[in-house]
Amino acid sequence: MKSDLFKKLPLVSLILATAFLILATAVLGWLLQEIGRNRAAVTEAELALGSQISGRDETASVSRFLGEIKEEKAELDAHFAASSDVVPFLDAVERLAPLAGAEAEVALLNVLPDKTSLLVEVKAVGAFPELYKFMLLLENSPYEIEFSAASFRAVGNEASPEEWSAVFRIKLLSFLP
Repeated sequence: MKSDLFKKLPLVSLILATAFLILATAVLGWLLQEIGRNRAAVTEAELALGSQISGRDETASVSRFLGEIKEEKAELDAHFAASSDVVPFLDAVERLAPLAGAEAEVALLNVLPDKTSLLVEVKAVGAFPELYKFMLLLENSPYEIEFSAASFRAVGNEASPEEWSAVFRIKLLSFLP
């Protein structure tokens, strides 16, 4: 009986070793498959992270750019008058008159039917050279304007013989409806 056991032992050992080898190969295959899945997940996560970092960098770049052009934007906005706030334009027109030595006031303000420009009538009083200088200052203001009409009239009397009156009809072309 002992001799049968010794004869069968190498066969049993071979069967066990083969079974263990098959089991180890299956486990190794499964582990390699899991490693492949994890590698794909890591690659996908790296791409998503790179995309988020790129988006964050673009956002930071845009924010930095907006900060850099803030002054330029304010200067550009100063050249336009919005329909919601034409007061800065009117103030600018009235501030130019004292620079020329004249007195001026806005007499008429009307949005044209096409709503792309604003019609402003300015009445001014002063000496002719002052009124002419005022007209040049208006023309050279930061706003894009077009003179529709300009009329000068001498209104001098004995107390002030050099006094003139002027009416300027201005079309504000840099008008934002």
